[in-house]
Amino acid sequence: MWSSNSCCPYRTCECSCEKLRKPDCSAGEKLEVAEELMNSAGNPCNCTVYKCVKDTVCVSKEHGVLRPGQTVVQHTSEGVCHSAHCTSAIDPLTKYHLINVSSLNCAAKCEANQLYEPPRDVTRCCGRCRNVFCVQTLLNGTVLTQKPGSTWISKCVKYDCTNTPLGPVLVTSAVSCPPFNETECIKMGGYVVSFLDGCCKTCKEDGKFCKRVTVRMTIRKNDCRSNTPVNIVSCDGKCPSASIYNYNINTYARFCKCCRELGLQRRVVQLYCSGNSTWVSYSIQEPTDCSCQWS
Repeated sequence: MWSSNSCCPYRTCECSCEKLRKPDCSAGEKLEVAEELMNSAGNPCNCTVYKCVKDTVCVSKEHGVLRPGQTVVQHTSEGVCHSAHCTSAIDPLTKYHLINVSSLNCAAKCEANQLYEPPRDVTRCCGRCRNVFCVQTLLNGTVLTQKPGSTWISKCVKYDCTNTPLGPVLVTSAVSCPPFNETECIKMGGYVVSFLDGCCKTCKEDGKFCKRVTVRMTIRKNDCRSNTPVNIVSCDGKCPSASIYNYNINTYARFCKCCRELGLQRRVVQLYCSGNSTWVSYSIQEPTDCSCQWS
């Protein structure tokens, strides 16, 4: 400190510890009081002197400063997880804690029908594999992929590519066929037809079979008639026929069946006669059943 109160200026020395600059520590270092300099001859003011010492951390150019037990995870767009873990072991050369670095290809765990999704929690290493297609492996080793919503049948097994919270999942079930009587089908003049890739059978009608049918008609007898059309049961439909060679007569024998009634029953219908304005009972016959019979 300079003083100008006297004729000749003179200089005195006073302590000013607050102007003492603290050192700038590097990454991985921390400030610490330099006890050895506190009471030395080089520190007549007894100022608090600091120095930089190595901290109990891991130091890396790629990952910065990590505390022991701390893990840093980095994810790539290809689904690879790079993990850096600060261990409790000390490097004898640097005196810092050692870093254990590892890499894991998370996407490689996914199947051909799956898509890799990174974890929502960035502190985790691997995410999950989500189904985007259904996969069916054939007996010959061929792998088929199907879109969600697809349905197909193979060897009488039904396959459904169904959407679930985990993605599309292949659901299998046995093909369910409706009841079918092959003997009754042929007896009625039909023929057997396969469907659902041959797993089920049904009867194909070749035209209209012989059966009971109901026809609405107005019945007339002289000047009498039914007031409204009456439902009358009749026989209608096709029956089989054949032409077979007979070597005894050296010509073809023809066989024909007709759609005829099996039995008859009486039925009474009321008719209105306009001539004398009266009602009369009129008896008709209608079939109880119908079938193909030899004519």
